[in-house]
Amino acid sequence: MPAPVGVQIPILLKVLAFDRHLTDVKEKDLVLGVLYQSGFRTSVGVKDAVMEIVARDGSDRLASRRLKAIAVDADEKGTLESKLKLSGADVLYVTPLRALDIAAVASVARSLGVLTLSGVPEYIRNGLSIGLDVKRERPEILVNLKAARAAGADLAAPLLKMATIVESREPAP
Repeated sequence: MPAPVGVQIPILLKVLAFDRHLTDVKEKDLVLGVLYQSGFRTSVGVKDAVMEIVARDGSDRLASRRLKAIAVDADEKGTLESKLKLSGADVLYVTPLRALDIAAVASVARSLGVLTLSGVPEYIRNGLSIGLDVKRERPEILVNLKAARAAGADLAAPLLKMATIVESREPAP
């Protein structure tokens, strides 16, 4: 991950404010699922940092919605689909993962209408919706527009003007 979690999360949360699909709903909390692997130390460390930042800054409202984070352990028994449904996540932040097919994670999230975020730029090219990279020592917002729209996102034009639009890689035959 080129950008530290402490830089990523505030930026990605501001990006969410540009999704009219998320900001139009006013009556319930915005649930941020944090997908991680309990058997992978890097993944756990990123999850812990995200949870801490959201706990500290989550009282801030995102377009009149309180932010709530839920950890989703990919290593636990059960399907990702059932875990996401149980978490009630509106948005899923994907930490660095090992030996998991990111395109499959993206597909499951899209099928449930869950917008995906990550600080791993490669994951955006593999089908997640929105991420962060660093270019010339400055954060760069990456948007996989097809993936975001497939998840139901309605991103405002000002965000798209400042973001870099990326395409998903086609699966190998």
